[in-house]
Amino acid sequence: MSPSPSEFSASKGAIDRAGDEMREWWDMLAVDSDGELEPPSPAALELLVDFRAEFQAPMKKVTVGLRQFVSRECATPITVGQRLKRGPQIVYKLSRHPGMRLSRMQDVGGCRAILQGGADEVRRVAERIERNWTIKHSKHYTLEAPAPSGYRALHVVVDETSG
Repeated sequence: MSPSPSEFSASKGAIDRAGDEMREWWDMLAVDSDGELEPPSPAALELLVDFRAEFQAPMKKVTVGLRQFVSRECATPITVGQRLKRGPQIVYKLSRHPGMRLSRMQDVGGCRAILQGGADEVRRVAERIERNWTIKHSKHYTLEAPAPSGYRALHVVVDETSG
């Protein structure tokens, strides 16, 4: 999920420049042998913190909705939770994906439901998500096509303003 563009207190360009600065600093940490590397600018750090904070309200709204969908469709959900990606993890992801723009990172805030009822429960919850929110992107790691590690899940990025 990602906040609406109108919610950002800084321009996308400023957010991206802060992300680029953070990425460059992170990448230099890997090669700095003397430990004398200057930290990122306070402005870049502040923008990263502010950008991350913008995900709190949409994440909370989506988590509440997901809890309702799960309670209606599942006999015994294991858990529904939420998390904000920590600052170092955001910068590390920027480093791993050099072409990524910070302003376009969609997984800064996220929620998840762990279900024990199998594929049928996942399908029913997914159908509720589709009926209630606009889906921006989805990725299925299913029994037929799990991730190489064996991980199975349904990832859905929604527009929280549509629900």
